[in-house]
Amino acid sequence: MSERIVNRAEMAKLLEMSLPTFDRYMDRGMPIFQRGSNGRAYQFDAEAVIAWYRGEIEKEEAAAAARAADLTQLSMELTGGAAAEIEGVAPGLSGKARIEALQGALLQDKLEQQRGKLIPVEDVRADYTALFSRLRQRLLSLPVMLVRSAGLTPSQAATVDADVRALLRELALQIADPDMRPTEPEEMH
Repeated sequence: MSERIVNRAEMAKLLEMSLPTFDRYMDRGMPIFQRGSNGRAYQFDAEAVIAWYRGEIEKEEAAAAARAADLTQLSMELTGGAAAEIEGVAPGLSGKARIEALQGALLQDKLEQQRGKLIPVEDVRADYTALFSRLRQRLLSLPVMLVRSAGLTPSQAATVDADVRALLRELALQIADPDMRPTEPEEMH
């Protein structure tokens, strides 16, 4: 039994990770055989921790794969879905025909990009990041500007600040979850 029980440094070494990384995994629910305290080291059942860690790695890999699939789908949607359409037809094609179909789709995408019909995803992301960053800065400075230009009281400025921050949170949620996007523009009150 004593051969399976190890201290924190030994367990981190077994898992080939630094102590700060190991501590982050401890915070995520790593099984601890005995908690440490003043003068008493943490103890870990090496087999239990390794089994738990493998499960965490599998979860991380599954999440990464799901994220990659989401990004691929988003990319296909942004580029008109040409690759998705070929993927749906391609299983019945021979290897050579499939390659030719994919090359044709890539060529079509390049032509549409040159004609200005397609924009690289990275360019769109960079533009939107810069735009939303500037918008956020300007909105957060709005209460101070209104105090100076419109003579708002500190209490009124605090209300404007709270409303601006609520709006920014709402926008962040809408960007993160496209299903939350309104279908029609909201009316100004």
